[in-house]
Amino acid sequence: MTGQGLPNPKMAGRRGDLIVEFDVKFPDSLPLASKELIMNALPA
Repeated sequence: MTGQGLPNPKMAGRRGDLIVEFDVKFPDSLPLASKELIMNALPA
């Protein structure tokens, strides 16, 4: 995220970039009831 990181000590008033990393883990299996809940919660 450009300009959303830590303040840059060499340039007053400027901020560095913020890097966000996600570690997404998917289940090997999912019960049908859980699949239906997810499908209803997330529009296609």
